[in-house]
Amino acid sequence: MEVKLCQLKAAIPQSEVIPLRGVELVVGVFIVPGKKNEVFSKIVSTMPPEAGAPVSADPGIDPIRLLPVERGYYHYEGSLTTPPCSQSVDWIVLAHHVEVAEADIARFAKLYPMNARPVQKIDRRFILRSGAA
Repeated sequence: MEVKLCQLKAAIPQSEVIPLRGVELVVGVFIVPGKKNEVFSKIVSTMPPEAGAPVSADPGIDPIRLLPVERGYYHYEGSLTTPPCSQSVDWIVLAHHVEVAEADIARFAKLYPMNARPVQKIDRRFILRSGAA
């Protein structure tokens, strides 16, 4: 499973937009069953038991705590994985995973059983690796 932290260009101060080649920035973090992650557990505990009206997220959730300590990463230009599947997205996929409780993964999967787009061809994309990956 993967957690995606998305930054929309509209939310980035104009002075910081110039270095970004893409419209959005997505940071991907793979999660695996293991020890409990307090932040992921808090997210899952505030989710409704079934699909329906949107529920406000807890403002006390700190997404930085969903990231692994080691920050090595891979970078490529791609697209969003959900409609409208916009191109020109800068992807940073962290090289190290984060552990979360298996029960939390199961609860998330119950509400979102399959929300992944099929793997896309690499085409002419370059995948860059940070020195720490």
